[in-house]
Amino acid sequence: MSAKTTVKGFAGKQNFVAVIAVIAAIAVFALLLCFGKSATQKKPDASENAPAESQVEEGDVQLGPNAGAYENKNSLLLQGDRAMEIYSVSPKRLTEYGQKINAWATKNPNIKVYSLLAPTSLEFYGPDDYRQKDNHSALKGMGIAYEQMTAPNIVTVESRNAIAKHVDEYIYFRTDHHWTARGAYYAYTAFCEKADLTPTALADHETGKLEGFVGSYYRYTNADVLKKNPDYVEYFLPKATIIGTVWSSADTTKEGRTVSPITTTINQPNKYLCFIAGDNPVERFVSETKNGRKIVLIKESYGNAFAPWLMDNYEEVWVLDPRKVDINLSTFMSQNEITEVLFLNYMFATSNSTYMTAFNKMLS
Repeated sequence: MSAKTTVKGFAGKQNFVAVIAVIAAIAVFALLLCFGKSATQKKPDASENAPAESQVEEGDVQLGPNAGAYENKNSLLLQGDRAMEIYSVSPKRLTEYGQKINAWATKNPNIKVYSLLAPTSLEFYGPDDYRQKDNHSALKGMGIAYEQMTAPNIVTVESRNAIAKHVDEYIYFRTDHHWTARGAYYAYTAFCEKADLTPTALADHETGKLEGFVGSYYRYTNADVLKKNPDYVEYFLPKATIIGTVWSSADTTKEGRTVSPITTTINQPNKYLCFIAGDNPVERFVSETKNGRKIVLIKESYGNAFAPWLMDNYEEVWVLDPRKVDINLSTFMSQNEITEVLFLNYMFATSNSTYMTAFNKMLS
């Protein structure tokens, strides 16, 4: 129907409708002036999975430098000499993750349960049309998971804001999907605040670097710019003397092999293996600090750079990788008289079906 077509019964009402429309427009404009929002804007409700205000705070977040133009290469963003995973919020998977931890904590009320979800580099260094947008926001993802964790013995750790204060430091690799030891350190300080611990200062640690690290992003993109601009792996040695043991199965009554919290020489391309010798089934690190505190760290590889930071605060740090060992967590903690557990995973782990299948089995 053209704009000039006259419909029978409508022509005589056009002027009246026009007047009504003008009045309605004026009314809406007046509401906007008074309230700053459209009167028709829908008010969000709890079902929309907004972050839980009591557990995740927005804060003033400093962003890293934006390198400008970028390209999408094999589902990764390549921007300057940095590659990044495109994190997208998955409410269903995050909800399931939070509910699983909450159910386990409810069944184990005498265990102090900590949950820390680690953001990816996209949160701080991504292009403007990705970083911290609602559907790519690590903060929103944390909120969805954390608001499921209502058991009184659960403490959630919001690491994003602690890390964000240090975006001008070397906190994420450019060629690899992990955070650096320095990035893990700032998450550790957020954990210590919730766990009533005093974090050791970076300056108090003996440190070093493993040069020439080109990580997982290069394998995915084959981008020359990453190969020509390698990362380095910075490490910080625990202050305390540590004795580490790794087992290839859940049977820790058998003799294990000795392992160091930090390996200062790695004769292979994957320099990230310097942290707790990579992904292993079961590891135990015993400190000379005799304070009686023991903790289990449940993790994927993001936890590897984090684990050494715990060793100056706990007498025993146990590390379990659900992908590497078939073990019942409740039974394991009871047998080893451990009363604290930290679930540390990066945001993508909650949507990784392989990891979550093993994770859920460990908590069953």
